[in-house]
Amino acid sequence: EQLEFLPDVVYDSVPDNADFGDVVCDVAASVIAGADVASATFYGANPRSVGTTPSTGPSFIAVQRKDGDSWTTVLTDADPETRFEYHRFTGGKALGTRHESQATVSWYVPADAAAGTYRLKYYGDYTKRVAVVGSKTKAFEGTSGDFSVVA
Repeated sequence: EQLEFLPDVVYDSVPDNADFGDVVCDVAASVIAGADVASATFYGANPRSVGTTPSTGPSFIAVQRKDGDSWTTVLTDADPETRFEYHRFTGGKALGTRHESQATVSWYVPADAAAGTYRLKYYGDYTKRVAVVGSKTKAFEGTSGDFSVVA
């Protein structure tokens, strides 16, 4: 049995006029295969809000390539070229009252990556305070802008 010493997630929040999954810092419009990192930062939630995987799928992130009118997932957080970084901001008006988070999705674009149009996806669940019953979770996702991979 694995012991868990971290406290439960009480709730997650985003700044006023923002939603979970909104892009904070978008990916560059074009990246060079073998030389660049495609990266986007989103308003996010604690990845522990719903166990080890988000309710929206088996991964927290995806790299998707445009195929005609649809998008195909080509990489997830299980691939070594991708990174998922979670950043929590603490403090606030009263110590510990700020529960805002950001998540950065990165793809270290390999030299053999196919040229084309791509985007980064972020999947998560946030914990919301609910009067009387305590808290509940809700799924969300974020999508970067489209970017081109060039050889």
